[in-house]
Amino acid sequence: MDDWTSLGPLIELIGERGPAVTGLSINAVVVDALTSDGWCFERSRSRNPIITLLRESMPDAQPILSSEVDDTYVWATNGQNSSETFSTSETWKTLFPCTLEVFWHEVIWFSGRIPKHIDNICSLTTTSVDRCGLSSPIAAVGTSKASILFEDGLRWLKNPSREKNVKLIVRLLHQACLYLIWKERNSRIHTDVARPPEAIIAEIKQIIRLRLDPLARAQTLVHREDSVLATWFSIF
Repeated sequence: MDDWTSLGPLIELIGERGPAVTGLSINAVVVDALTSDGWCFERSRSRNPIITLLRESMPDAQPILSSEVDDTYVWATNGQNSSETFSTSETWKTLFPCTLEVFWHEVIWFSGRIPKHIDNICSLTTTSVDRCGLSSPIAAVGTSKASILFEDGLRWLKNPSREKNVKLIVRLLHQACLYLIWKERNSRIHTDVARPPEAIIAEIKQIIRLRLDPLARAQTLVHREDSVLATWFSIF
């Protein structure tokens, strides 16, 4: 399956019958095809076109046999660029190619987020932003128009406040509300079990407090500056 030649993976060169004709396992590595005299198929008297093709395509075996350099693993994420260092970001980009960048990516992927709270099915309930002394575009219209202005809400969430602690809290509330409203929706549909709004709100608050505690500990504060957790308690 590897690039033994400049022509690409050997299995693509010799086809599915290659292992049977050459006597090499489909999982064979280079050392399995080498003898002290060279490639195992070089002295074969077979006129099979696969053997002939291999003789013409494989590199000289002697430099490989005499080499004292250790083999190395190389990561190739796009079939062209390769490196001895594994890159998570490059692997991710290869598995999930980037499409058109959306304006709301900073609202979903920001430092301090709760990883699984990244759904964007529902809009943010207005109670929390009111308590922060903020007014979102969704809160300003009736429920029937909220879905139309969902993107306006995401644009607003890019910079909902000049105060960095409030900005982080609002974004966390946005994601936590979406996630738990989605869970509640599934619970009501699939199990016919419904919780009162007060229970959902209490769980949202607990999740946010638990997330803000380590974030507050990691903050470097200047004189009289509140931590993000202190800001939370001043609001709720």
